[in-house]
Amino acid sequence: IYDEHTINNEEYDWFSQDWTPEESGTFDFHVYMYDEWNNLEDYWNVTGIELEPMTGSADETINVDNGAGDDNDDGVNNDMGFWASVKNDPVEDVEISIEYFNGVIWTYYTNGTTDEDGEYIVENMTDGEYRWEAEYDDDELEEGTVSYTEIASIDNISHDFFVDDWDGAGDYDDFVGYLFEGNDTKDDGYVEIYDEDGDLYDSGNTDEDYYGYDIYALYDVEEGNYTFNFYFEEDGELLQSGWLHSYGSSSTNNDEWFYDWDYDVYPNSTITIGYDPDTDCDCDVTIQVWVDVYDNETGDYLDDTYAEHEIYNGYEDWFTQNWTAYENGSYDFNVYMYDEDYNFEDEFWIYDVYLESDGGGGGGGNESNDEWFYSWDYDVDPSDTITIGYDPDTECDCNVTIHVYVDVYDNETGDSLDYTYAEHEIYNGYGDWFEQNWTAYENGSYDFNAIMYDEDWNEEDDFWIYDVYLTSDEGGGGGNGTGDDNGVGHVGVIDDWDEDDYVNDYIGGVLEDDEFKEDAYFEIYDEDNNLVDSGNPNYYGMLFVSSNLTEGWYYQDVYYEEDDALLQTGPFYSYGESDDFEVVNVDNLVVDEDEYAVYDDVGFMAHQGGWDDDDGVEGVGIEIYKYNEESGDWEYHAYLETNETGEAWLYNETCGEYEWYASVDDEKGYYQVWAGCDD
Repeated sequence: IYDEHTINNEEYDWFSQDWTPEESGTFDFHVYMYDEWNNLEDYWNVTGIELEPMTGSADETINVDNGAGDDNDDGVNNDMGFWASVKNDPVEDVEISIEYFNGVIWTYYTNGTTDEDGEYIVENMTDGEYRWEAEYDDDELEEGTVSYTEIASIDNISHDFFVDDWDGAGDYDDFVGYLFEGNDTKDDGYVEIYDEDGDLYDSGNTDEDYYGYDIYALYDVEEGNYTFNFYFEEDGELLQSGWLHSYGSSSTNNDEWFYDWDYDVYPNSTITIGYDPDTDCDCDVTIQVWVDVYDNETGDYLDDTYAEHEIYNGYEDWFTQNWTAYENGSYDFNVYMYDEDYNFEDEFWIYDVYLESDGGGGGGGNESNDEWFYSWDYDVDPSDTITIGYDPDTECDCNVTIHVYVDVYDNETGDSLDYTYAEHEIYNGYGDWFEQNWTAYENGSYDFNAIMYDEDWNEEDDFWIYDVYLTSDEGGGGGNGTGDDNGVGHVGVIDDWDEDDYVNDYIGGVLEDDEFKEDAYFEIYDEDNNLVDSGNPNYYGMLFVSSNLTEGWYYQDVYYEEDDALLQTGPFYSYGESDDFEVVNVDNLVVDEDEYAVYDDVGFMAHQGGWDDDDGVEGVGIEIYKYNEESGDWEYHAYLETNETGEAWLYNETCGEYEWYASVDDEKGYYQVWAGCDD
């Protein structure tokens, strides 16, 4: 069995997959995780599990979920999507027939079948009203219900309504809907759910918070068939109607809630949140309570803390968790509860709590496990760089986040010089090997103190390395980007990103501390200086991708953050949907190419078409000038020519501003190198 998930940093998620045997037996399960490039990342095993087959017949009812939005990523919400499934298993060859209302009568529009992923997409539809029916093996689905969907791209509206295991309980018995107007969800969309007898089963607005988005969610719907109406607002325009089947719950799900809660700020850096949770079960129930912390001004997620409790019926309990601020500011806190099967149960919010930092900070209130360095070693190669490796372990039979600092000292004077830092996730005594490196600024003998902290910033273990002699290359600094001058990497290129055989997609990125900056900012202008596209990274928070640009010249601006320093600018040519690649593009990038963990290597890529080696253009001359801050003049710096793959490189460049001029199409650009800068 297999599933695909999207995750973001260390935000809490809980996913599940299920499998039922055809015969009774004892089974072993091997669980593997691969990243999006199919690299094996982690695995674990569950062995000796006794299972029996299900009794009775399985529910094989087919749901056909439907929505209107921007499925082809052209920026217009005029595509209609269908997904046919039994629970989470896609169903192929479901026939969809669509009609369009022309203002007088309903007329045939199009028809098609779902693919192996259960999907059928109709792109670039005319705004208006549509209705559709579904069949499978010549049998009408959804009890012959004629479903209705409106396309309203001129109002920039998208909407979807579907059946899911939204609470992660392993049961596909949750109804979910959302309504976007522009780039944000509406919290006043309105939903009505009716049972098989036509009686109103539930109604409400799209006002449940889901990681900053507003949705409608109805959990643990009894097994059966239902119909729904989805409106722009209560008593407003109908956007969508249709049929849904809930597969019901296969396990008992008791109700739990917060009977009471309160909070206190003491000292002025720390909030202590207390709560009394109850359950309707006359039994012991294990619950998990999470506290997510947000910046009150920006709404950005900052941190979380967590605790597990056991409660019994309505017995009075009082549990507390605390959190200490890293910085002075106003914070919001979302406290939410899951039961022992990870069903969402209840939540409350605390808004606008001002805390003053004591210089520490982070979550608290949980028992601390013991962590330690099981082994460590180091190596000097090249002569200016030490690489320190270590294997950390924990007594917890769980995933634990640790923080490892390496403080650098002058061996002769004992003065603190620098530090480097990394965060890792470890599991019990599993073998790991992590490394950090540091490069000397000056020839000398150095001492290194590696210190481990747990996820609550309790110091767990440390070790010292004394009297290591390093010879400087006059660069230097730590190897992980914290507290050093590794600089910032940045790129902006034109390529066939979405693999549609058209070289018309702009890809930009900014790197800091070996990670892509989520708050970098990009702007694209056409040759008449009209803004075409802009924003933060839109591809998993890593890259900014602007797809399907029409043919012509464009200019890019890459910023460290919005309204912050300009990192690079320059022209590029989109070939549109043409396969005539006469124009030579010269892309510019500042990266870490020579593996010294410092963003001071400057590259140029000349190509006709995409970034394949076969498309590289040899012999393009590039003249580079550097700005002299004292004289205010641009002074000649270097001349390069691209090689047979279209590449040209300068390594270990110094801090400063640069301009470049290419020998083709009068292309010129600007970039900055931040590595080695004093500030």
